Amino acid sequence: MIQNINIDDFLLHYWQKKPLLIRSAFPYYQSPISAEELAGLACEEFVESRIILEQKNTPKWILENGPFLEERFSKLPNSHWTLLIQGLNKIFPEFDDLLQQFNFIPSWRVDDLMASYATPEGSVGPHVDQYDVFLLQASGRRKWMISETAVSEDNFEKNSALKVIKNFTAESEWILEAGDMLYLPPNIAHYGIGMEDCMTFSIGFRAPSHAELLSSYIDEHITTLTDDLRYQDTELRQTNNPGEISSAAINNIQQLLLSHFNDTSKIADWFGGFITDYLSDENEVTEKSLTTDEFLEKIKNSNLRRPATARANYIKNKDDTITLYLNGTKQRIQKYESDITMLFCNQSTYTYLTLKPYLDNKRALIFLCKLYNSGYVEFDSDASHE
Repeated sequence: MIQNINIDDFLLHYWQKKPLLIRSAFPYYQSPISAEELAGLACEEFVESRIILEQKNTPKWILENGPFLEERFSKLPNSHWTLLIQGLNKIFPEFDDLLQQFNFIPSWRVDDLMASYATPEGSVGPHVDQYDVFLLQASGRRKWMISETAVSEDNFEKNSALKVIKNFTAESEWILEAGDMLYLPPNIAHYGIGMEDCMTFSIGFRAPSHAELLSSYIDEHITTLTDDLRYQDTELRQTNNPGEISSAAINNIQQLLLSHFNDTSKIADWFGGFITDYLSDENEVTEKSLTTDEFLEKIKNSNLRRPATARANYIKNKDDTITLYLNGTKQRIQKYESDITMLFCNQSTYTYLTLKPYLDNKRALIFLCKLYNSGYVEFDSDASHE
């Protein structure tokens, strides 16, 4: 549980509004992964990894994309570089436990957990992000400098693969030690520099752009419109200015467009599929074939978890049923399966004691077994880092 923070106060005064430093958010925190393990991951094909080096020459910032050969790390300097590993929670299920500490924010907003290992003076440069992020210091010390002044487009380095701020002036700065955490809302300029070998975990909460939302909704909605739906102007009156597009015509067009956005149930149905598919990965699913009896026996001896690759949310319907959205697919859930479905979406780990009250319902057991056989939940004993 995050310490030294009042969640209601945080959401009211800081979330998407202003930065917040939380000292000892996770007291005595120890990183469950070492720098050597991160370097090993950076050599794997299935891992998204980057190295960013700072140099005196131009360009100042160099970006290298993985996977890397092991020899690359032996050739790096002793300072001024950073290794980034994306989606750590998708590789190690244990990191889901850390993400669960942030479940006061809707899970459909969660992106992933990124690890940033920095050598002394290592950095990715001053920059801004388009998303909310919690920066948890996992080991060592890192200095963070921020500026709440808006960054103009002409203040970014040109001809660079990285969008680094050219002229950055810190308005506040702190040194974070293991267990400290910094929250930053979108578009706050920030600059982190390693004081020594250190590691930071970034818990990111992304949101689709307006362009992505409109484009997706229109693409789906437009297929339902028949060709006989046309612009109408039944109240047309004689005009002395046939070259003018009148305010009445513009109003008609506005009302026509708005009419396609006033069906709440249609928007909800589209959004549930869109948002669970928005950040999901196209991973091959290993299907299984346990019977419900075999599944029940296995539950008694091993915890169950929903992997980070399974993005699950639900929407309540007016008839007291719910609709489950799972990696872009949807399924109408009957009332007798609603409780277990909501538990499946609201949590990511499940012990036998957690599930036992639901398993008297044969339908709930069948539902869970089907999820397991489809690869949307797994036992701890199944989890693999390969």
